[in-house]
Amino acid sequence: MKKVLLCRPHFFQVDYQINPWMKVGSVDKINALIQWENLVLQYQKLGVEVEFIDQIENHPDMVFAADQSLLLGEKHILLSSFRFPERRGESEQYLTWYLDHGYQVTTLPEDLYFEGGGELQPWQHYLFIGVGFRTDHPSARHIGEVFGKEVLCLELSKEHFYHLDTCLMALDDRTVFYYPPAFSPASQKALQDLVPNLLEISEAEVQNFAANSVVIEKSVLMQVGSPVMAAQIEKLGYRVISLDVSEFMKAGGGLHCLTGYLS
Repeated sequence: MKKVLLCRPHFFQVDYQINPWMKVGSVDKINALIQWENLVLQYQKLGVEVEFIDQIENHPDMVFAADQSLLLGEKHILLSSFRFPERRGESEQYLTWYLDHGYQVTTLPEDLYFEGGGELQPWQHYLFIGVGFRTDHPSARHIGEVFGKEVLCLELSKEHFYHLDTCLMALDDRTVFYYPPAFSPASQKALQDLVPNLLEISEAEVQNFAANSVVIEKSVLMQVGSPVMAAQIEKLGYRVISLDVSEFMKAGGGLHCLTGYLS
């Protein structure tokens, strides 16, 4: 990862509920901005170029840049299509930003829903796609055709884990962390059969958004407070950098959710 897109949380709050994590009126806006600025500084310290999009009023979830799109190629974006009407206005703002910054934008057919990096995890030559709550099988098949890659649909079975990046994180081409109860038995077995080093995340740590971490070469940005998974990652030769984005967790998002990948 060399470049990311982050959304300044000028108007971040929780004023509706479209996932079980959301607590209406719970956000400390000043603390949220401090946490977000610390994330920006950490990316810059790691040599990652950070681009910014300004949040507009009445679009509180616009801060979750990972959900907005997928990178198809250099300066080429696949724009997301949100299932819930509360989030659809975000796409217009991101579309404008991408076009203004010289990106080619591909959109999805009107009858398909797909929520970007929140739903998809590349691994080896596969695309892991979470299906069941926001994305369905036809959408996943279409994404596979767009990318020209083999798709493994992973059935999400618990409403708290409505996006794949809440319950699965690929560390490298051998190691994947996951929370088994978030997946159907068939999807658990598919991962067990495929991934050489498949490691379980505990209930306590997955609820602390440990799966919603970001891998940057040999560093991993992780929500503070998940010592078991952090120790496992460090044992595999990575450096864990703990950050606190707990204000954003009140809306159902963590470090990965806040991060749009541009290159």
